[in-house]
Amino acid sequence: MAGPELRRLYYSIGDVCRLTGLEAHVLRFWENEFPQLAPRKTEGGTRKYRHEDIELIREISRLVHEEKFTLEGARRQLRRRQSLQTLNRDELLAELKGILELIDQSGRGAAR
Repeated sequence: MAGPELRRLYYSIGDVCRLTGLEAHVLRFWENEFPQLAPRKTEGGTRKYRHEDIELIREISRLVHEEKFTLEGARRQLRRRQSLQTLNRDELLAELKGILELIDQSGRGAAR
């Protein structure tokens, strides 16, 4: 009985093909079409994909093959999601700063 596959730091393009069911030429093409997809390359030009790259590839594949988005539509969807994530992160930071200010003010009031 084999255990769960250990998560590696980097995956080869062949590994990613097996994990995603996509051909290598599709992955290389998508690198040109989606700026977010930029696997590291060794000095010899070998692509090394991270787990985050594989998740992005799966999301692109879902948008294109299941949701039937065009490549441009998939790019827009990914940009929109990134904008929302950035917005949510910025809102969260603003909220946390406000909480810290309240804590700081209440601490000053208690010292008086």
